[in-house]
Amino acid sequence: MSPHPTALLGLVLCLAQTIHTQEEDLPRPSISAEPGTVIPLGSHVTFVCRGPVGVQTFRLERESRSTYNDTEDVSQASPSESEARFRIDSDPRRGRRTTVTMSMHLLPKA
Repeated sequence: MSPHPTALLGLVLCLAQTIHTQEEDLPRPSISAEPGTVIPLGSHVTFVCRGPVGVQTFRLERESRSTYNDTEDVSQASPSESEARFRIDSDPRRGRRTTVTMSMHLLPKA
């Protein structure tokens, strides 16, 4: 049985993340969606972006990268990991699928 068509909003988590830093190998950032990658239409989703400690800014880009949100509200999720959260409210004009990419900017070393 297929999912009820009005109950799904497909979210494509495009892990084409980029790290903007100065010649340094860093761990790959991660992105996840809460409550999940498939949510009921009309609901909100929170994207959780994680990267190494020292991240100054996370950017979440939607669709053709003409729409984006930046946040410098970065918390330390663990001794080795930074985290930022982006809440996206439902927008019926967007359709059923949204593609997002995430990038992060690190503070330069002193």
